[in-house]
Amino acid sequence: SKEYTPDDERLVFGLFGGNINHTQKMCDSWHTWCWAHFKHLVEYRCDMMLFQILDEAVHRMKFPCILPSGTSISDCKPMMMQLDTKSICLDVPFCEHEKVRGDSSNPYRVIQRLLIQQEDERALEKKVAGYVVAIASEYKEYCPIMGKVLNEVTDLFQSFDAFDAGRQSLYGEFDRHELDPDCFLQFAAQFYLSRNYALVEKHRNPIDGEDSKQGPVDDFANEPGCQILAVYVAHLIRGDVNYYELIPVYLRYLPPRLQVSIYKIFLSTLKPGVAQEFIRKTTQAHMFGRRVIEEIKAGYVGEKIQSLQKSKRGKIMPMETQVVTNEMEPYLDALKCYDPTSDQAILKNEANKLFREFVKDRNKETRLWNDNSILELQEFLGDRARELKNSDMVPEEVNKEYEAWQSFLDVRSSRRAFIVERETAGRTTRESERKFKRMEKKFKALVTKDDWLNTLRDERANAIVWMVDEVILACKQYEKYDAALNIVDLVADSRYNIAESFLRIKKMERFVRDAAYLWMKYRDAEANGAAARHS
Repeated sequence: SKEYTPDDERLVFGLFGGNINHTQKMCDSWHTWCWAHFKHLVEYRCDMMLFQILDEAVHRMKFPCILPSGTSISDCKPMMMQLDTKSICLDVPFCEHEKVRGDSSNPYRVIQRLLIQQEDERALEKKVAGYVVAIASEYKEYCPIMGKVLNEVTDLFQSFDAFDAGRQSLYGEFDRHELDPDCFLQFAAQFYLSRNYALVEKHRNPIDGEDSKQGPVDDFANEPGCQILAVYVAHLIRGDVNYYELIPVYLRYLPPRLQVSIYKIFLSTLKPGVAQEFIRKTTQAHMFGRRVIEEIKAGYVGEKIQSLQKSKRGKIMPMETQVVTNEMEPYLDALKCYDPTSDQAILKNEANKLFREFVKDRNKETRLWNDNSILELQEFLGDRARELKNSDMVPEEVNKEYEAWQSFLDVRSSRRAFIVERETAGRTTRESERKFKRMEKKFKALVTKDDWLNTLRDERANAIVWMVDEVILACKQYEKYDAALNIVDLVADSRYNIAESFLRIKKMERFVRDAAYLWMKYRDAEANGAAARHS
C-alpha cells in the first residue's frame, strides 16, 4: 500500500548489511529504535558465528569452499561494528527523532535502559524507589495515610529524605507520558520482589512463631525495597477493600518495626469488627513473628484507650442518649482482639488498662455507664471465662483474670440495683433491704476471698479502692453507718490486705478521714436513737 522509496531500500540493506546509521534515521519511536538496534545486533552476531564456522572449516579442516572469482575467505567477514547492549541506550540522546528522545524519559523506558545496560542492582532499585517516592510525595497532599507511611520509612532510614524536591519532580514524567501512577506502584513492588528471589523464598512459608526481630538484616528488604513495598502497601490501604488481604503479604518482607507501625495505620482505618477479623486472620496465618503480632495488638488497644480518654474528657452523656449509644462497645472491640491461649502477657499488661478506664471516673458512673453497659461487659467476661475453663492451653491465672473482673462488675450491678430500688420506693422497704444485703454479701466475698484483686498492681488497686468507696457512699447516703463501719473493719483487717491497695495509690489518708466521719455519724445516730426511745 506504500510506495517503495530509496529510504526504505537503505533501511533494509542497512538492517541486514551492517550499516545501522541508515536504520536509525527511519526509527520514529522507542519501540522501533530498540527493535532495529537489537535486530541489527542479532543479525551481526549470527553472521559472525557463521563466518567463524566457515573460517574454521576452510583453514583447519581443509574443507573446500567455492568463492566468487577474486575473493577470499576474509572478504566474507561481517563489517566491524561498535554495537552492544549498552551503546544501544547511549545513542538515544543523539537520535534525530524527537519522539524517540522524549520517550526515553518515560519511567518504564528508564528502567528498561538500566536493565539493558546491566547497571548495578542497587542503582536500579534506587531509581525505581525514586519514582515510587515521587508518586507518594504527590499523593500525600490529599491522602494522609501515604504521608504517615512515608514518615515511618523516613524515621527508620534517617539518611533518606522522603520529601526531596528532586524526587518529587519525577512525578511530572507520569503526567507528561500519560501514565497511571497506581499501575507503576504495583509494577515496582512486583519488579523488586522478582529481582530478589532469595528474599521471597525466605518468606514463602508461614512464620512458625519465632520472633522475627532476631533474624539477620538480609531476611528483610533493603532501604529501596522498604520504600517501594511500604508505599505500595499504603496504596493498598487507601484502595479497594478487596485488596486488603494482600497487605500482610507485602508487609512481611519489611523489617519488624515497619510491620508494626504500618499495620497499625491500616487497622486505624477499619471499623472495630473488621479490624478484629484482620488481626485474627493475620495471627492464624502466621504472617508476622509472634512479638510483632503482640505489638500490633497492644498498639491497637492502646489507641482505643487513648481515643476513649479523649472522648470522655470533659464530656457527660445525658441519660437519654444511652438508649442509642453503646458505651461498652469500644472496650469490647479492644478486648476481643486478644486470644488468651497465646496472649497472656498482653492480657495482663494492656487489657487491664481498659478496666482501669472503666472504674476511673467513679463520680460520673450513673451518667456514663448504664445497666446495659455493665451487663454487656459481664456477659462478655462470663462467656470468655467459660470458653477457656477447660482449655489446657490457658493458665489458671488467666481464667481468674476474667472471673475476678466479672465478680467486680457483679458487685457494681448489685449496688446500683439497691440504689434504684431505694430511690424508686422513696423509703426503706423489704425489697430494698434484701438488695442491700445481697450487695453486702457479694462485696465481702469479693474483697476477702479473691486474692487476685488484692495483689499490688495499680489497675487492681484502683478497682478495689473504687469499690470500697462506692459501697461506703451508698451506706452513707441512706444512713447505714453500722454497715459502713463494718467495711472499715474489713479494710483494717490485715488478713485481707485491702489497706495495701489504699497505700499503693495514696488514698489511705482520705480513707482515715472518712472513717472518722462515719464513726461520728454513727455515734450521733445512736445518741439520737437512744434519746428518741427514752422520750
